[in-house]
Amino acid sequence: MIASTVDELSGALDELKRLGKVGAGREAFGWAMSNAETWVSAALTDEDTCLEGFGEGGVAKGDVIRKKVKNVAKATSNALYMINKLDKSRGKVRV
Repeated sequence: MIASTVDELSGALDELKRLGKVGAGREAFGWAMSNAETWVSAALTDEDTCLEGFGEGGVAKGDVIRKKVKNVAKATSNALYMINKLDKSRGKVRV
C-alpha cells in the first residue's frame, strides 16, 4: 500500500509540474487540478487501507508503523487541502 501511495503522490506531483510547462489556460488548469486531486485522494485511501490492515494496537512494531502512516496521511490530507485551495483560487479575478 505504501508503494502505491508513493506512486499516486508522484502522479499528483507530475500533474502540478505540468501546470508550469503548459502555461495552463483555464481548461488545462482545471484538468490538471482534477487529476492531482484524484491522485492525492487515492493516496489517502491507500493509507487508510494500510492502517486497517494493522488493526487496533498490538505489536510494538505495528504501533510504530501505524504512527508513521498516520503522519503520512496527515501530510497527504494537508496536500489535498492546498491543492483544493489552489484550484479554487485560480477562478478568481485579480486586479
